[in-house]
Amino acid sequence: MSSITLTNVNKYATCDPISVAHPTQMELQQSKLLVNFIELKDPPSTLEEDKLKEKILERLRAMVQEWVRAVGVKKVSIYLVCCFECFIDSKN
Repeated sequence: MSSITLTNVNKYATCDPISVAHPTQMELQQSKLLVNFIELKDPPSTLEEDKLKEKILERLRAMVQEWVRAVGVKKVSIYLVCCFECFIDSKN
């Protein structure tokens, strides 16, 4: 198994590129073939599909926000009960 040695790693954990050469004609041709294959197998979505995706994502976002609020309120409630119990115990 080969290992990759990272040189010139900075604080963002990036390293020098493998190559700075421009793509060859063969690489450009292969890129075009790949893009054509992807578009054939998974065509771009229509405007209606995009609107439906946005609607679904908005509903999911609202559900997650509601869940986060419910969990937050529950944790705050538990915290307040614990603090209140500690306060009562310290008075006795």
